[in-house]
Amino acid sequence: MKQVTNLFRTWIAAAVAVLAFPAVAQTYTIGTPATTTFEVPIVSNYGYTYSQQIFTAAQLGIPAGTTLASISFQTTSTSISSWNLSKDWVVYLGNSAKTSFATTTDWVPVSSLTQVFNGSLTQPSANTWWTIQFSTPFVYTGGNLIVAVDENTPSWGSLLAWSGFTSTTNSSIMYRSDGTNPNPTSP
Repeated sequence: MKQVTNLFRTWIAAAVAVLAFPAVAQTYTIGTPATTTFEVPIVSNYGYTYSQQIFTAAQLGIPAGTTLASISFQTTSTSISSWNLSKDWVVYLGNSAKTSFATTTDWVPVSSLTQVFNGSLTQPSANTWWTIQFSTPFVYTGGNLIVAVDENTPSWGSLLAWSGFTSTTNSSIMYRSDGTNPNPTSP
C-alpha cells in the first residue's frame, strides 16, 4: 500500500447539459496540459487504486446549476494494450468547499459524493481523449468539484500516462496497492 499526494491534476473535459435544454450539450475543458502524470485518475501498474482530485470553481468555469453528463480524461500513452487489466471503475463526483488535501489521508468522505458511474470501460484509443458517460447525471452547484475514481480490476499492466497540469496546492491524493482493494468509505 502506498498513499501519494501530488501536485498534478489530470486534464479533463466535462460534457454538460443544462436541465432546461437536455438535448443541448456543451464541453468544458479544464486546465491546459503542461505535464504527464501516472497517478491520477488511476495508476495502471498497481492492482487497485483510488484517487480524489479537487478542481476549483475558477478552474472549471462551469455555470452553477449545470448538469454534468460525462467526464473525459486524456491519455498520452502510445500503447494501451493492457487496458483490460484496469477497466473496472467506479466514479464519484461531489460539490465541495475544500481547496486542497491537508495530508495523504485527508479524503473527502464518499458519503458526501455521488456515484455517477459503475462499470467496465471499453478500451480507448491510444493517445486520445476518452469519455465516461454517467449513469447518474450530476448537478454542479458552483463550488469546487471533487472527482474520485475507484479502479477495481484485480490485476495490473503497463503504466498509462495521463495529460496533467501543475497545481500550487495539494490537489490530489492517491491510494494504490497490488493486493488490497480499498474501500472508498474508508481508504
